[in-house]
Amino acid sequence: MSWRNLAALTLIQATILGAGTLHLKTRTFEPGAAVEDSVMAPLRHWRPGSSHYLLQFKGPISQSQLDDLNARGVTVTGAVPDNAVMVVAPDGVSFNGLDVAWIGRHRPTDKLSPVLANAVPLGYVVEVHADVSAADATLMLLDSGVQIIDRSGLVNHQFLVVASPEQVAYLQAWDEVSYIFPASQDLLAGVDLVGCSGPLTQSGHIAQYVLVGHGWPLNGASVVVLNYYFGSLTTKVPDVKTKSEILRAFNEWGKYVKFHLNAGTDAQAPNTIAILFGSGSHGDAFPFDSSGLTLAHTFYPAPPNPEPIAGDMHFNAVENWNAGGNIDIYTVALHEFGHALGLGHTDNPGDIMYPYYRLGAQLSADDIAGAVNLYGAAAAAAPTVPATAPVDPAIVPPVTPAINPPVAPPATPSIPKTSLTLSVIAPVPATTDAFISLAGTASLATGSISVAWQTDRGAAGLATGSANWSIPAVPLEIGANMITITAMDAAHLPVTAVVSITRQAVSAGPDTIPPDLNLISPGVTTLSTTDAGITASGTATDNMGVTKVMWLTNAGTSGTASGTANWQATIPLYVGTNRVVIRAYDAAGNFRWRSFVVVRK
Repeated sequence: MSWRNLAALTLIQATILGAGTLHLKTRTFEPGAAVEDSVMAPLRHWRPGSSHYLLQFKGPISQSQLDDLNARGVTVTGAVPDNAVMVVAPDGVSFNGLDVAWIGRHRPTDKLSPVLANAVPLGYVVEVHADVSAADATLMLLDSGVQIIDRSGLVNHQFLVVASPEQVAYLQAWDEVSYIFPASQDLLAGVDLVGCSGPLTQSGHIAQYVLVGHGWPLNGASVVVLNYYFGSLTTKVPDVKTKSEILRAFNEWGKYVKFHLNAGTDAQAPNTIAILFGSGSHGDAFPFDSSGLTLAHTFYPAPPNPEPIAGDMHFNAVENWNAGGNIDIYTVALHEFGHALGLGHTDNPGDIMYPYYRLGAQLSADDIAGAVNLYGAAAAAAPTVPATAPVDPAIVPPVTPAINPPVAPPATPSIPKTSLTLSVIAPVPATTDAFISLAGTASLATGSISVAWQTDRGAAGLATGSANWSIPAVPLEIGANMITITAMDAAHLPVTAVVSITRQAVSAGPDTIPPDLNLISPGVTTLSTTDAGITASGTATDNMGVTKVMWLTNAGTSGTASGTANWQATIPLYVGTNRVVIRAYDAAGNFRWRSFVVVRK
C-alpha cells in the first residue's frame, strides 16, 4: 500500500492473458471500433480543457509509445488490464500515428460499483483520477451537494461522503470522478483505519474501478507452485512469531484454494514471493513513508509484473507491528497475500480485499470465490511439487499449506450482543414542513458511540453528539417517510430505531424558487487562522420566507444559525483543512448554498 501518486508508466514486459479484453468492474469487453462513439460525447468538467480516456494498445506497451504520449501532452494516470492505460489528454490532442487498437472515454456507467445496484449505503467512497488535485476534488464534491467527512487513513484521491442516490448520479457525470463504491460502517463511524492504495505493477497502483485477477500461470498439472523467501524482518516482534503469523495467513488461503507454497532459497527465483520489512527506499520504485499512512504493498504476479519482483510483499518497518493487536501482522498479510495471488480490491466492506484494513477481518465467501476462480478449489490430494529447502521446524504452522478435502467457506459468525441502547424522542407523526429535527439518547457501559441516519427516500447523514445526539434537519418528501437511526459501539455492533413521519402537502401551489443567500463574513472563500472557531454571517431572502439557515463541515459537525434574514453562526474548527457549507432553506425545502475553506494552523 502507498499514498504516492501513480508513477509514470514504465514498460509492461509481458503479454497479459486475454490481451484483447478490457476488464472493468462494470463490464468485461472486447473493444470493437478503433474509436468509441463516447469519445465525441459531451462531458461535464470541473476544470475544462482536458478529458480522461482509456487507450488500449495492440500489444504490450513499449517505452517509445509512452514517450510518444508524453510528447503529445498526454499523462498516464493508471494501468488497466490488458495492454491499456487510463490517460488525461488536453482537448484537441491527436492520437494519429499511435499504435492504438481502441480509444474510449471513461463512461459514467463505468464509475458506479455493481455492489450499489441493490443497496443504498449510509455513505460512499468517491475516487477521483490521480491527476485531480485535492482542492479541485473538494470543490467539485461540495458543488454536487454531498457532505464530505474527513477521516484519517483515507487512500489518496479517495473521499468519504454522505450523499443521496440523485447526488451520486450527478457525481458519475463528472469527468474527474473515476469510481464510487460503498463506504464501510467503520469508515463512517470514525474507526481508526489505514487504506491500501491497491496492488502494484511497475506502472503504479491499479485503480478501484479495474477488475483484476489473472493470477500466476498454472503448471502442466494445472497447479500453481509458489515459493516464499523471508528477508529482513521487523525488530518489534520475534522473528519466529513474525514468520508464523505470515505463514498462518498463507495457510488460511490454502484451506480453500489450490496452490502449493514451499520454502525457497533465493529471493530472485521465478515464482518466489520475497517477503521483507523495509523503510524509506527499500529496493523498489515505491519508497515507504514514515507517517503511518503506509503499512505494506504487494506486486502482482507475473504477468503483468516481471520477475523477480512479481508477487513480492513488502511491509513498512517503521510501523508498530504486533501479533494479535494493531497493527496486526496476520491481518495485513492476509490482505496482501490476496494481492500476491493476483486479486485486486473488492467493493464489499465485508471482504478482506476491501481497500481498508480492519483488525480481525477474515476471508469472506467473495474473497475465496475470487481466488478459487483463478486456481480452483483445494483438492483432497496434493500434486507432486518440485523439491525445496527443508522446512524450518521452529516455524509454526507448517510452511506448506495443508491441502485438505474441500472446506466450505467460513460460516458467518453469530453477531455478539452489545450493551448499547438507543432511544428516539418521539417526533410529530405528520407535518407540512420540508424538514424535521430529531434527537435522542444512546448509552453504553464503556466505549465510544456513533449515530447515523438514513431515510427510505435516499437521504442520509451523521448525527451530532452520541450520548445525547441530534439531527438538525432530516429532509422529508410528500407522503410517508421512514427514517432509520443507527447507533454503533466501538466493536461496530449496530442498534437501530425506525420512526415514520408523513409530510402532508399544503394547499397552495408548489414553491420551486430557492432563497437568495449572501455570505458577508468571511469575505473570502479561502483563509487561514489559529483560532478554534470562526463566526460566519450574512443575509438570506425568499419569496415565501426563509425558514432556517444551517451550516455543516467536512468533519461531520453541523448546526443552525441564529436568525434568517440576517443570520450568524459560530462554527468550530479542527486543525487542518475545514470545509464549511452554509445553506438557506424555505418551507418548501428549496435551498441555496455558499461555501468557504478555513485552514486552522
